[in-house]
Amino acid sequence: MALVQRPAAYHLLPLAEKQALAAERMAEPPMACPVDCGTSLLPADVLKHVNERCPGPRPPGPASRWISHREALAAGVPRGTLSFWAAHGDVRTRGQAGGKQYLLRDLTHRILVKRLSRRR
Repeated sequence: MALVQRPAAYHLLPLAEKQALAAERMAEPPMACPVDCGTSLLPADVLKHVNERCPGPRPPGPASRWISHREALAAGVPRGTLSFWAAHGDVRTRGQAGGKQYLLRDLTHRILVKRLSRRR
């Protein structure tokens, strides 16, 4: 006795109804946590994540790039702004006064935030 396979109810729907079902099931694309913890979240969950469970910025990895003070200034950051960001922990640093280095990821993030805030 051979089994007869019948199409699922979905397959019997007209194209317009299939498209409507697909549109209903679509989710909003995720966004990255603004704190740079590496988590992708739906926009509706971002505030709760930042307020309650965000572990903060992830630590620099072994392949993270550190740039010199001169390179940071060449990126267009004023000297006073760079010092302010470093003093307030917005840009992580390593080394001492003569050879201080800045984490490129943090510096790039701060530059972009500053530029985007000026656009509005």
